[in-house]
Amino acid sequence: CKHTEPYYLGYSCPNADCTGRLVEKISKMRKKFTSCSRYPDCSFATNAEPTECSCPVCGAPTLFLQRKNLVCLRKDCGWKSK
Repeated sequence: CKHTEPYYLGYSCPNADCTGRLVEKISKMRKKFTSCSRYPDCSFATNAEPTECSCPVCGAPTLFLQRKNLVCLRKDCGWKSK
């Protein structure tokens, strides 16, 4: 069988107008990445690890870990913890 279902992580998509959930997928190069479950409508994708924290600046429901720092991945915000 070559069909696989995405693994739902339980986090909300950080894009402002999206109601999708974050899912974990595997690329053609066998690397894990996180993307939105509403792919054709929302093009959010990243290889950073999601956390349950919300952004203190823009209110995004999910922050991501990049190099041991929390980061907001909304295009308009760009908040980083130090």
